[in-house]
Amino acid sequence: MLLMDEMTRIYESHDSGRTFTRIAEDFSSAKILDFAVSKDGGKVYASNMGVGISELTEQGEWRYMSGSPDYAYAIQIDPDDSSTLYAANSPKIFEDHSSVWKYSESEEENFGWREILRVENSRGITSLEFDPRIPTGSTLQS
Repeated sequence: MLLMDEMTRIYESHDSGRTFTRIAEDFSSAKILDFAVSKDGGKVYASNMGVGISELTEQGEWRYMSGSPDYAYAIQIDPDDSSTLYAANSPKIFEDHSSVWKYSESEEENFGWREILRVENSRGITSLEFDPRIPTGSTLQS
């Protein structure tokens, strides 16, 4: 179990939440809007308000993902492919649209990120979920 508190400290529990140990002490952010962990535990991402998405590297260090949406209020790892991440981005004050972005390690443009859905005249997307009955490859393609 992973827990992130308001001060962006990250803790883990291996006994169903009876005890917690602080991990990733080098991680800090103004505010975390969401975080996601792959089913196999190999990928961990955190959405940092106003600065984009961070990834926990294999070396146990946090790094900002270049090109990631900076106001991603919701992030989800593709349940069928842990190397693919989706982010629901809310508009900045001067924008009039919200969007969903897809990150794939195989994508060559924009550091692996591309917009796959734009909702005009929208104030923001705050949730992003997958329908477990539908394979993601058939639904979130552009």
